[in-house]
Amino acid sequence: MKLLIDSDAIEFMAAAQADGRMYRVGGVEFKYKKDAVGYANDMDIDVGEVELSYVPEPDSHACQCAKKLVESVITVVTNETGRIVEPVFVMKHSDPDLQHNFRYDVDDSYKANRKDVRIPHHIKTVNEFLKKRHHYKYSVNEEVDDRLGILQMEDMADGEQVMIASHDKDLDLIPGMHCRIKRGGAHTVYEVNEAEADTNFYMQMLTGDTVDNIPGIKGIGPKKAAKILEGIEGDNTAMWNAVVKAYLEDAVARDMDDVDVDIVHMDMMEDALTDILIDKARLLWIRREEGEMWNPPPPFPPF
Repeated sequence: MKLLIDSDAIEFMAAAQADGRMYRVGGVEFKYKKDAVGYANDMDIDVGEVELSYVPEPDSHACQCAKKLVESVITVVTNETGRIVEPVFVMKHSDPDLQHNFRYDVDDSYKANRKDVRIPHHIKTVNEFLKKRHHYKYSVNEEVDDRLGILQMEDMADGEQVMIASHDKDLDLIPGMHCRIKRGGAHTVYEVNEAEADTNFYMQMLTGDTVDNIPGIKGIGPKKAAKILEGIEGDNTAMWNAVVKAYLEDAVARDMDDVDVDIVHMDMMEDALTDILIDKARLLWIRREEGEMWNPPPPFPPF
């Protein structure tokens, strides 16, 4: 079985383990924040004085963490499937000129909330370590998620046994076998059929993705989103129409505040919302084929 491993996930988890995260307060060091906060409270020190610092451990420790994490993923997949596993790492291209993400052309606010996120010290070291030990493929001008989705769909179409391994729930937008990578090694193997994958996409359209700075409808979480899509799961046209309708109703409620809306205003609002939602969908959609840009399923219903 070909195991398509999200290299970003392995690199980040392993490098973070060797980041030497340390909390200091009152001249004392703690590995965990809760212990530092507890000490501050006991010593009547303002918890605002708890400081986070990093003293990265040696490169070898980060590489060893990566080795153990990969081995644990392979072991779980082998035990769960009973198949010999061929790991293939999918990673960002090493050439900066080939790392452009097309989503920034759709909306330049995409992932704008990540600008100040700290990158673990040993990320590049772990990346080089993995490339020396394993077969790998690059993503080009798209996210690693997209390349994972494309490769999985291609292999499935060719009748090959294939599975995506990642920590990212967004990959559940891709049909097929999956392994959810978890800290501590309690990885889980499961399958997502095409109807479930499509439904997961429209669920995200309603809830948004705060991690990537993509807003949904305020007040709509997974339970309410599931209720909106209840009975039409897997029907792309019906789900798209339900999403447009939900956003339209929300916009009317916020914009008009219980004032009657004339049909002309409603039509204009729907047209504007549809354009916005198409862009939102293109940010959320994970490619299933080369160069794919998401387009809504026809036809549009009158509201």
